[in-house]
Formats: sequence, structure tokens, C-alpha cells
Amino acid sequence: MFDRCLIHVHSILSVDSADQHSIAETPSGESVWNDLHALMRQILLYISKGYNMTNFVETRDTRNGTASVLADVTLNWVKVVAPVPGYNGGKPQYELQIATDNADQALAWSDVMPNIKLVPEGTTTFTLKRPAFLGAPAMVWEDGAAMEVSSRKMIGNGSVGDVKISHKQHPKTGRPYVCLEAVKLKALVEYVADTTEYANDFDF
Repeated sequence: MFDRCLIHVHSILSVDSADQHSIAETPSGESVWNDLHALMRQILLYISKGYNMTNFVETRDTRNGTASVLADVTLNWVKVVAPVPGYNGGKPQYELQIATDNADQALAWSDVMPNIKLVPEGTTTFTLKRPAFLGAPAMVWEDGAAMEVSSRKMIGNGSVGDVKISHKQHPKTGRPYVCLEAVKLKALVEYVADTTEYANDFDF
């Protein structure tokens, strides 16, 4: 797909000078041609720099490494206020689970998270983690305003947001992995503590 796009962009940028001149002679033609040229060069720049965007994932290479934004993600088990023990008593970390019932969205995730296990007919989930020593992930509302700690505690299962991850390699094994970086909350489902178990204690 990208190869075909590159060929098409190059063909536009390489239009014969005589054709360019005839376009420029039309009313506002020069302005239109310049705008088209600028657009095509921007597209070519994005492609050459490894820019990749779908309806579900946007990935860019930056000076700080490669990062992806996962759009409109369902959030579960959000633990971003205080670190929790890692798997099997491992090092403390912040974590949250992302989930989707959309097979196309899950497939887009697999392009940037090779360790994810797809569920073709059902809900695909993946737990994103962030080492505690890096500090808590950035948390903002949809308008970009920083989210207060009290609000972070209220993020319940089923909330929706955009999640930013960074792409890294294990220093010893070289295996790729992703790190939770930030969350933009778009739809809040407030967390409600389950007190059923405690309530049953008072049944005689």
C-alpha cells in the first residue's frame, strides 16, 4: 500500500514543467498548484519518516523514540494513582487493561503490540504497564486539562479514552515491548466499590 502511495506522490511531484506552467496560467492556478505540491510533500515526509495512521492507531517516530496513540480504547482495572506489585510479586508498576470487541481495532493493535493475543470472536484485552520508578503516567481530560488525583481514583471499568504507549526493546534480550505513557479520558464510567461481600456479613 505504501509503495503504491509513494509512486503516486512521486508522479505528482514530477509533473512535466510544461504541464505545471499550463496549470499556473489558469485563474488561481499557481496557488492551487503550490498548495497541492505542499500537501504531497507533507504526505511523502510522513511516509518516509515511518508515520502510520489508521482509525484506531497512530504511530510516529520522534527524537525520543517511537510512540503510538491507541484511539477510543475501553479501559478496565485502571491503577494509575499508586503503583501495585508486578506479576508474581514483581517490581511495583502502574497498569491498566485495554479492551475491544472490534476485530479490526484489535488487529490494528497487534501491528504495534506484537505480544497481544487476538480473540477473533470475543473481547481482546491487553494489560499495559509502566515501571513505578518512571512515575505515574500522564492523565488528562479530553480538553487537555490535567486530571486531579481524586478523579483518577474514579475511573471505573468501561471508561473510554486514548492511550499513548512508547515502543522499547529489552536491554538484555532485545525483545520489543511497550510502556504506558499517557491517557486522555473521553468518557468516564465512575468506579463504584463493590460492598456486596461486606453487606452479606450482616445477614443473620
